[in-house]
Amino acid sequence: MNVKTTTTLTPSDITSRIQWILEALPDLKNFWIKGEISNLKHYQKGNQLYFNLCDDDSQLNCVVYATTLQRLKFTPKNGQLIHAKGQVKVYRKRGTINVQIATMQPLEQGPLSEYFNKVKQTLEQEGLFKQSRKQPIPQYQTHVGLITATNSAAQHDICQLLKKNAPHIRLSIFPSIMQGVNTAPSIKEALNQFKTINDIDSIIITRGGGSAEDLYGFNDESLVRLIATLNTPIITAIGHEKDTTLCDFVADHRCATPSAAAALLYQPYHQLKYQITYQLNTLKNTLSYYQQNQKNQLKQSLMQLKNTINTTITNKRKQLTTQLTHLEYQNPLKLLQNGYSHCQSLTGTPIHSITQVQKNDPITIHVKDGTINTIVTHKKRTKHA
Repeated sequence: MNVKTTTTLTPSDITSRIQWILEALPDLKNFWIKGEISNLKHYQKGNQLYFNLCDDDSQLNCVVYATTLQRLKFTPKNGQLIHAKGQVKVYRKRGTINVQIATMQPLEQGPLSEYFNKVKQTLEQEGLFKQSRKQPIPQYQTHVGLITATNSAAQHDICQLLKKNAPHIRLSIFPSIMQGVNTAPSIKEALNQFKTINDIDSIIITRGGGSAEDLYGFNDESLVRLIATLNTPIITAIGHEKDTTLCDFVADHRCATPSAAAALLYQPYHQLKYQITYQLNTLKNTLSYYQQNQKNQLKQSLMQLKNTINTTITNKRKQLTTQLTHLEYQNPLKLLQNGYSHCQSLTGTPIHSITQVQKNDPITIHVKDGTINTIVTHKKRTKHA
């Protein structure tokens, strides 16, 4: 049995064949081409100019090397329509096709740039770009609509940032075409879908960077007019910071990047959290200071009360000592120590006068070291009594 074998090619094999075929075609060795400049980049090192040459449907990568660039009698700009002479070159290392420009000259304004300026002027005159008609962006949002390409870097950035910094914000994502001729119709369909949702706080239209022709769908006049009629605030984050589309002009707020759009949503909550934390710390410090102050005052009051009590006790003790001394001095028994005695009748009645006793009455005499029981044998009144 015969087994059919196939040849396995490498990327270099493929690009070599493409290079051989394209660069060998006579029509692509020396031709004139007309188109509009976009995505213009000038590299100082080597003095080389790179740009895209485009029409309504296609674009080509072009390069102008230093020797040709030095001979140019004008300064190329984005949106400029040019007539150029060049040849197709295949850059095998990257598998890309370039038009190497040998000479070029400016023509009238390119159709893409002409359309942009014409529509912009019309909409400006109608007041669609005025700041006074723009709606304020809600400070604290809980439900946001997102229009972007499915699984795009823009979608990933916004979703991840909100999940990390404001997970309570709910995202309703409407996948849309974000490049090419179907961009505007797809975005308009998404906007009309969001019009039926009442609790949407704002709608973000976003995609990553790209060339002018990549972003051209965002200059569609009908799309811009639809955005101007919406009651829900629109936030755009289209391309890079330097890229500006007509959708950016009519939007209620424009962000430089998708990440900046996400920050616009979660930063108010971060600021609120900071304010609440600051106020709680301030209250905590105030209460701590008040508590410490009250504690010090209580401690001081207790010390004062303790001193007052001690002083009062000391004074009372002195008074008591004085009174005890005085009482001791008044104690009749004290007199007994000095040789005096105390007499009582048989019933215990103190005898103060001879009239209280009769002859043969028994009496008791108290002296300092005991008592003496005796009988009255006689009594005699003193002269001074």
